Amino acid sequence: MKESPRFNAILLVLALVLVVFGGWRLVDPIGFYTFSGLVLSDEAGLLSEVRGAGGVIMVSGLVVALGAFRHAWSRTSIVLAAVVFLSLGLARLLGIALD
Repeated sequence: MKESPRFNAILLVLALVLVVFGGWRLVDPIGFYTFSGLVLSDEAGLLSEVRGAGGVIMVSGLVVALGAFRHAWSRTSIVLAAVVFLSLGLARLLGIALD
């Protein structure tokens, strides 16, 4: 796969989105959901589940960013970014259909 500045910039933008929103969800899950207009209770088990998903999203963003700096990781970064963003979108569509 040929390296290009445009490709690296896209990977960095995708990584930034994942790291920021995943990190926010990890550090402040109640604030994250309040920003979306949702109410999240302060039950420890629920917060733990939300933080766990935030951690996965944030680490995925770090791996995607790695692809912008290490050519050997670029294919993995593309696949991971596609899987994460498509799965989030498809899960939301499924949620709309089920609810």
